[in-house]
Amino acid sequence: MMISKILFKTRLRVVWRNPNVPQQRFRSARTLYQVRATHASDEKSRQHSATSNRELTRQLKRLRKTPLTARRKAVEQLLRIEGQGAYTGLVGGSPDSYVEEIMSPSSTRVSAETGGGEPLEGAPVVKLSARDARLTTDLVNGVTRWRRKLDFVLSDLCDLQKADAVVVQVLRVAAYELLERGLPAHALSEHVEIAKRALHSGAAKFANGVLRNLARKIEAGQLPEVVQGRSAAATPEELAVRWSHPTWMVRRWVEQLGAEDAQRLLECNNRRPLHSIRVAGGPSAAADTLQLLREAGAEASPSPLLPGAFVRVQSGLQKVLDGSILPRGSFAVQDESAGMVVMVLDPQPGERVIDCCAAPGGKALFIAERMGNKGELTVMDANGRRLQALRKALKDRGLDHVSVIEADLRRFAEAPANCGRFDRVLLDAPCSGLGVLSKRADLRWRRSPEDLRASIALAVELIEAAAVLVAPGGVIVYSTCSIDREENLVPVRHLLSHGATTSSGQLKFELASVSENASIPGNVIYEGMMATFPHVHGVDGAFAAKF
Repeated sequence: MMISKILFKTRLRVVWRNPNVPQQRFRSARTLYQVRATHASDEKSRQHSATSNRELTRQLKRLRKTPLTARRKAVEQLLRIEGQGAYTGLVGGSPDSYVEEIMSPSSTRVSAETGGGEPLEGAPVVKLSARDARLTTDLVNGVTRWRRKLDFVLSDLCDLQKADAVVVQVLRVAAYELLERGLPAHALSEHVEIAKRALHSGAAKFANGVLRNLARKIEAGQLPEVVQGRSAAATPEELAVRWSHPTWMVRRWVEQLGAEDAQRLLECNNRRPLHSIRVAGGPSAAADTLQLLREAGAEASPSPLLPGAFVRVQSGLQKVLDGSILPRGSFAVQDESAGMVVMVLDPQPGERVIDCCAAPGGKALFIAERMGNKGELTVMDANGRRLQALRKALKDRGLDHVSVIEADLRRFAEAPANCGRFDRVLLDAPCSGLGVLSKRADLRWRRSPEDLRASIALAVELIEAAAVLVAPGGVIVYSTCSIDREENLVPVRHLLSHGATTSSGQLKFELASVSENASIPGNVIYEGMMATFPHVHGVDGAFAAKF
């Protein structure tokens, strides 16, 4: 599908049903209340206010004293995600989890122990078998993705807002397994036991009653559905419950993409993500890597977007990450959309290039490789902690022509010596991340309309600062990992209309079509800019404009 087509709006009818169970459609006042209740709770990224951080820490410690199983670990990580700001991450190195751009063989950016959060003080190192790690990852990511839908179903059976935080997570895990993994009802005893050991027998009885009732409703085909009566259209709120997203987010996508494509996007966000690896050495190295992966039993294919640099890994990524197939340092886990941003920038050997918001550094490493260790590459970020892994990765790869700077771009641009200093400037702006929700399921519950407005305002400031750095005749690329039209286009329009102010005068910029680079596939070009969508291109959502 061409990018322009996703702007076409249609109307659709949405029915939620378990495909394995015949459903009886009904719509009651209770169902309408559930839609509103789950909307209100998840729009605010609900945390159980009755449970303080101290109480949550106490419960986590008590939970750790129970026997280690995949489900217990999943409950623990879900508590961290919702209560302590952890993110869905790697569990024992599972390939199905979210893998951000891995910078170096020793990268610990995603913690197998905490799912991205900080470990508890004095917590022992927890080890799961590979099989249990995969199950835990699926449970954590699945429950996080489908949280709103699960709460909608469970709210028909109990008042979740009055339940203990541990019990809520136990119920969600069990409901996910019943609804999405086909767990038989007789296998619910472990979930109930977790509630009993972590809390008390009363909690176990409560959980057991709710889950038995849920199992009976599933068997009888009496689960609630979200439909718009006999209409062929569904409201954004109903779509949001059906596909488990915040309503404000769905409303924006329906307005921007049309109802049909919005639903396809929502469905895509809830699938298990596929991963790609970037291979250094050009097309021949990519072909050799593909052969090695297949010979080792991994399911892999050439990237249809960047076949000379990227390989898609459908299964077997764990073997790649542990170094049993490919030599460490010969590849990096990176989405193809990120690679295309670098292709839009098109850095050349001998040039002066800057990556303004570089951490964690996936694009910076690709830029360095394309420059062939010739020229001047500066990578900068305001977060020194996030630059640490990048510094090590650059050192491991012998990329000694790269300068790493910890600085705020806006302050950096104020220095007269930096004005007009670089031939190519990449501003990969901090953004909402709405294009990576399949890999970062938790982001949908962390973002708000206020966050989006703040990101846009910051991007406008940053693009003004980045523009000052461009040498006469040079290039600036503005990119995001967002699919939001406003977040992507407002900074572009601002730079085109206002330019940038320097001590020597006003700088004016024109939009240059990304189609000038033959490496950019035509199906990602829209009005001269690059845009990828998960449901259209099979990669993360991303955007890039070139000036």
